[in-house]
Amino acid sequence: MKSGTGKTWKILAVDDDRKNLRLLEGLLVPEGYTVITAESGEEGLDKIENQDPDLILLDIMMPTVDGFEVLKQLKDRGADFTIPVIMITALNEQESRIRALDMGADDFLLKPIDRAELLVRVRSLLKMKDYHDRMQDHRMALEKEVSHQTEKLARYNQRLELLSWTTQQINRTLEIPVVVRTIISSSMDLLSASGAAVCLSKDESAFFGEFCLDGKFVGMDSEQAQCPLMATIVQSGNPIIFYEGGDRSHLPKFAAEKGVEHLVMVPLGNPRTRVRGVLLAFDRDRAERFDEADQDLLQGLASSASIALENAEMMEEIRRSEKVMFDSLREKDILLKEIHHRVKNNLQAISGLFDVHQYGEGSGAHVDAFRKGRNLARTMALIHEQLYRSTDVSRVDFRVYLQKLTDELIRTFPDVEERVSLELDIEDLHLNIDTAVPVGLVVTELVSNALKYAFTDGRSGHVRLSMKQDGNGGYRMSVTDNGAGFPEGFDPRSSSSLGLDIVRSIIASLKGEFRMENGSGVKIFMAFPEYWECRREEL
Repeated sequence: MKSGTGKTWKILAVDDDRKNLRLLEGLLVPEGYTVITAESGEEGLDKIENQDPDLILLDIMMPTVDGFEVLKQLKDRGADFTIPVIMITALNEQESRIRALDMGADDFLLKPIDRAELLVRVRSLLKMKDYHDRMQDHRMALEKEVSHQTEKLARYNQRLELLSWTTQQINRTLEIPVVVRTIISSSMDLLSASGAAVCLSKDESAFFGEFCLDGKFVGMDSEQAQCPLMATIVQSGNPIIFYEGGDRSHLPKFAAEKGVEHLVMVPLGNPRTRVRGVLLAFDRDRAERFDEADQDLLQGLASSASIALENAEMMEEIRRSEKVMFDSLREKDILLKEIHHRVKNNLQAISGLFDVHQYGEGSGAHVDAFRKGRNLARTMALIHEQLYRSTDVSRVDFRVYLQKLTDELIRTFPDVEERVSLELDIEDLHLNIDTAVPVGLVVTELVSNALKYAFTDGRSGHVRLSMKQDGNGGYRMSVTDNGAGFPEGFDPRSSSSLGLDIVRSIIASLKGEFRMENGSGVKIFMAFPEYWECRREEL
């Protein structure tokens, strides 16, 4: 008798009476069963261990080790013991039956054995054994498959984690060569491939890029990268898996020359908009073919890689534009500095002419006029000199400028230079040229007036110049002295002095405020915003 899988059933008969063993053999062997016999409990336990029977016929009444003891030892093995056991006895006691069944026996037969009853019980238990064995095999196969799929899922999850980490690495750089090599290395790590390549398309028929094999990166031109498969992917946007035995003439030249047998290719970019190239992973000798899971992972990497390449290309274009802009600005700076230099030289020439005429006249009203003209020219020349020497041609370091300006002004009044001191309280200010020039003229006018008129009686004293920011983007400036003050009956508000008229006009053009006080000297206060000849909102 055979099982559903074609196996011949083995039955172990354990009885201390040889006649009973011969009887069981005579009943079972003609039915196609293989019968193994044992004449004691000890021998039975040994043959169960070594010959792995499919069913056991176990006599209860045996010397030394009886059937109950054999059954107990078998059932003590727990769930690992699955061989059905039929207990056989001449006893017709209900207590013995119950005890045997309670200990784990699967069935019970009384002597003398009835052939029909024996065969029915044997067939029934072997059928159950066959079903149990097949279920056990199926369970083991399922467990093996589950284990395999679990390992496969774990590897896939590891790849997904690697893909996530790789995406971050790719997007950390904006240099195209670095991005390309990072993509290639990441593809090899992601698919455990021996090589990978990035081919970027100039058009549908021309490619260039780089590949890596055996740890070496090699650049490739259009001839090495071009192949029917490459053009197909760029045109269709569909990935391709190449297996061993395929038409190698369809492979890229570099892959065919290197003996590549397994290859997966995916598009770089969005097939609905623009495919900018192809990402490849390949092997010369691979135990398992690339599959759709590999293809999906590589496509995920390609999506991130395409964005990284696009960002790198944008950054490269920005750098080129910045370089053009920087070169243009540098040229303009050079031109502006040259303009400031020439304007300064011209103003210095004018200032020199005023000096010549001033010393030529000797004294009188003409001398004052020449000195005033010279100071005004020098005021503007100093600003252009500052801009020429500065790294920022749009703003003047006004504290340094005022220090130089006042030093030159006091030297033009040698009769008071020893008696009068100039005191400066200037914050670190940087004014644009549209504000610096008129404010410089105001300072020249007011300081010159103080030096000329405040100390005419031989007294000593000081002229104080202060300028600070007001916190609202504007400036507050004052010029004060402790000299003689305005003459008695002089009203500065109604004065027609040309110098004061110029100062008022300049402050008004800056949209500022102007105020004068008299007492213990003259005090003049001004407030004005930063002025732009071309307002910023108009730019």
